[in-house]
Amino acid sequence: MLLLELLCRHRWRIRPRFATVRAESTDLEALAGFPHEAVLVIGDACLVLAAQGAYPYMTDLGLAWREWTGLPFVFAVWAARRDADQGAVRHVHQGLLAAREWGLEHLDELAGAAAAATGIDPHVTRAYLGDLDYALSYRHLAGLTDFFRRLAQDGMVPDGSLSFITAA
Repeated sequence: MLLLELLCRHRWRIRPRFATVRAESTDLEALAGFPHEAVLVIGDACLVLAAQGAYPYMTDLGLAWREWTGLPFVFAVWAARRDADQGAVRHVHQGLLAAREWGLEHLDELAGAAAAATGIDPHVTRAYLGDLDYALSYRHLAGLTDFFRRLAQDGMVPDGSLSFITAA
């Protein structure tokens, strides 16, 4: 939601009113009962709404961020507290890397399971999963830092700094 707020304010120069409602793929029928002109959805819900043609315009927020900043957007990270047991952190980190590797090697299988669960065409789910960026490079860290800086500049998060440790 914070990415959407930044893009609305600074990129598109609009100030919409935001409301929080459930928008999981299983909640989409109820969503129709709320007065709204647009909705922020991700994952399955996005694919379902796109397949239904429920909204005439769709915007990829990650792409909008990249066009605005020139940097990739990081939608999720795994983080550990500084005082966490470093052995346990490394163990979990290795497990997550192995899971990412397995997932990338089995995208067709995962896309098939997603298609079966959502009713979305398997080619669409495969394209969606294949277009996701699963890396965390220095450019990704720069994007994450820039996002945090912009949030702090707008008073949306406390001012401070991000720091990263090497886990691998």
